Amino acid sequence: FFFLMIRRPPRSTQSRSSAASDVYKRQTWDNNRQLNSNMEGLQIETIKAGDGKSFPQKGSKVSVHYHGYFPDGTVFDSSVQRGEPFEFTVGVKEVIAGWDEGVAQMSLGQKVKLTCPPNFAYGARGIPGVIPPSATPVSYTHLRAHETGRNLVCRLLLEKKK
Repeated sequence: FFFLMIRRPPRSTQSRSSAASDVYKRQTWDNNRQLNSNMEGLQIETIKAGDGKSFPQKGSKVSVHYHGYFPDGTVFDSSVQRGEPFEFTVGVKEVIAGWDEGVAQMSLGQKVKLTCPPNFAYGARGIPGVIPPSATPVSYTHLRAHETGRNLVCRLLLEKKK
């Protein structure tokens, strides 16, 4: 669980305008994938579109499956390999900033490739022995469910029956 369970380092002390963090460039590729990139370098590439209607809000509990790896292809964590989805609450700093911001932009069922620059991941220090300094982790992430309270449990039970 290294990718998600380790607290992210404090954000850069540089001030960031909320307008700048809300500006995203959209670009449709030939293969219908979409790449969203914000001003600080967080990249969200849509691999499979979600429902386009149901997005998690701050405080929503989400269930995701993911493969976390480095740009050289080294896998460092995978909920898929463990066979168990990962759950966390969006927007409350339980995960790295790239996941808080990236997953909040995903709709139900969407699969994306999240590329998190160091300022959205583990920073210049990294995690000694696990995450190299100034690493840019990448994850293939699937938003399986997002709800509050018992609705998440109901959604997961329905998915298991499929």
